[in-house]
Amino acid sequence: MVEEYANHLDAIQVTDRKVGDIIKELSDNGLLENTIVFFFSDHGMRLTRHKQFLYDGGLHVPLIIADYSHAHGIEAGSRDDKLINGIDLGPTALALAGIPLPAYMEGRDIFDDALAPREYVIATRDRCDFTIDRIRAVRSKSFKYIRNLKTDRPYMQPTYMDVDSVELVQVMRQLYAENKLDSIQARFFSKARPGEELYDLREDPFEINNLAGDPDYAEVLETYAAVLDQWMVDTDDKGQYPEDPEGLKLMLGIWGKYAINPEYDALREEYPDLEGSLWALKSEPWKKITGE
Repeated sequence: MVEEYANHLDAIQVTDRKVGDIIKELSDNGLLENTIVFFFSDHGMRLTRHKQFLYDGGLHVPLIIADYSHAHGIEAGSRDDKLINGIDLGPTALALAGIPLPAYMEGRDIFDDALAPREYVIATRDRCDFTIDRIRAVRSKSFKYIRNLKTDRPYMQPTYMDVDSVELVQVMRQLYAENKLDSIQARFFSKARPGEELYDLREDPFEINNLAGDPDYAEVLETYAAVLDQWMVDTDDKGQYPEDPEGLKLMLGIWGKYAINPEYDALREEYPDLEGSLWALKSEPWKKITGE
């Protein structure tokens, strides 16, 4: 765990230098005073309950907007605590550039004070690499509601972190097998997985105490579940439909034996020579990135 955090902090320092180089290059070329910079990150540290999950460790990412033109009233050092979704970044950038927003864009200009603040944001997770899952979440400033739609699969079904032998994951699995995790840590490694989760983010910011079965929160649970149901209808949530077989064929070809979800079974029978035949598509770029 310490090493994983140390790597994360090292990456922050490298990123800081690279961003500084970009800002300097803009300045040297006389472009900085006509530039608005959006800085945001990928979702989640490479920790077991962060990356690829819908807890705040996986959803809450940094967002910094610097307006070097000073033309849009974005004050340096100011903070905005509105609920912002990743789909808002495109519309916001277009609005700042004076470009009308296309009607098909779902996001909003976060600086448009005429819009009522969002009460909820929706988060989703489906297949990541070869690992097939389906999770939906509704977050407000007060509560997080999570719906696990594939409860036949444990939280810690195999992922790329197992294939790549991420030490933290290996150690955690070993500690679980040796009964050395406490009850909270072990919960995420057990085979049991609830259909619903509800967390009071004001009292429980690390999302540990699941209130979905607490009768005192039945009304809250019902409200958030209804918000998600309506969103799924309004957007025709594509996660409800089987994935295009071509996408799964690609995953089976790259990841081979690691693709253990039942969705791959029929493809294995239909294409017996496919499994793992495309591994180079994953391994060669990986070697360039990692130096392995």
